[in-house]
Amino acid sequence: MKIKVSCPWQRLGLGVDEFVVNGQVLRCDWQPDETEGMIGFWEFTEEFLAFKGPKVFYCCEPSFYFGGFRASKRLLRARLASLRQDEFAWHYHPEEAMRVAHHTNHPRATDETGGGYVADRASSRKAAVAAVVGNLGHPLARNAGRQLRLRFILESGCDIYGSKANWERFQLRLWSRKGAPATYRGPCQYKLNTIAAYHACICLENSAEPLYFTEKFPDAVRSSCVPIYHAHTSVKREFLQGAVWVDPADHDWDARATVEAAVNLDRKAVDDANKQWLQVHPKLQETALPRVYFRLAGILARKVAGEIHLPGQATRERLKDEY
Repeated sequence: MKIKVSCPWQRLGLGVDEFVVNGQVLRCDWQPDETEGMIGFWEFTEEFLAFKGPKVFYCCEPSFYFGGFRASKRLLRARLASLRQDEFAWHYHPEEAMRVAHHTNHPRATDETGGGYVADRASSRKAAVAAVVGNLGHPLARNAGRQLRLRFILESGCDIYGSKANWERFQLRLWSRKGAPATYRGPCQYKLNTIAAYHACICLENSAEPLYFTEKFPDAVRSSCVPIYHAHTSVKREFLQGAVWVDPADHDWDARATVEAAVNLDRKAVDDANKQWLQVHPKLQETALPRVYFRLAGILARKVAGEIHLPGQATRERLKDEY
């Protein structure tokens, strides 16, 4: 099957133009008369919505796209409702056959090679904490988890990195003055290289909900930082067995107390334990970006074979953050 990956940026994100899965060829440049199946990746496109053949949309940021009250969010929900249940894959789909976990790595996280890790610059690390946050959103559009994360980061006093344009118009609340906080240190081209200069890293998710686990915690590990992280119970069970981190919930979400606990930990001991966890944990080996495409192509193949048939209207269940 010739499968077109339809996304706004018109690339696979793998550093290649073509990706082959069990004889199915994924490209972004198939012409309409060549396209036999379609994967909508990350954002809806008009061609994906109009495509009448077998297709599946994958959204790995559900709270960002399907929460909030802005007009754009209502449009996203309307577009989702135009799909069938077997045309929408996400990490907590009610049908397990349609579940696709978020990828836990990013090809542009580092400019170094060697399994995605950066060198442990132990002698030059700051006894401090960093956070990299880019998509801040409007106060009315943020879900509870993203709002809590921003408040926690500001109260922690950590060094903040991320999009300059976004931070310059940041508002924690509607009545807050716009602008970057005094602890903002600027953008960073390579996330792992930036946080590798610090003892610990705040890597809270956009949302703490069932089976939602992204690259944020593994990135802290790849940079040999002590992770400051809060995990949903299902995430602890499915992904974090054997990992070590500092949970703000254990400190009543007191940002300063959490940071102090993280800085006082033996970073080398935490790093050794987490590197072993990252290397051997089977669930993480299934969520690299190529495996996401492998899973999506498999869903399309099963749809064509008649093994998945869910004619009901697609929905994105609203899940309460576990904070």
